[in-house]
Amino acid sequence: MAVIEMDSEQLNQALQSNKPIILDFWAPWCGPCLHFAPVYQRCSELYPDVIFGKINVEDHEDLAVKFKIRSIPKICIIRDGDIIAERLGSSDFESFKTFLESHLSV
Repeated sequence: MAVIEMDSEQLNQALQSNKPIILDFWAPWCGPCLHFAPVYQRCSELYPDVIFGKINVEDHEDLAVKFKIRSIPKICIIRDGDIIAERLGSSDFESFKTFLESHLSV
């Protein structure tokens, strides 16, 4: 599945889908965010039944406040409307894939 640039409306639609959601909070000036972007994209292709969203914290400050984002990149995994896991910082492909597997296989 493709990575979706999300705003509040798109996030609400995703939450109603009953699919797991992975959110990447990022900003265009953030070096680690830009480094992590290809890893995130590659992992999104491995999980077609999971919604992968990106939220630019500069464009969507409301969502950054709602999710209490204080550092980026920050990944949140949401299942049934609840955050079940979070991860701060950039990551290599294998580490991020292992993180996803540990939380999506439940």
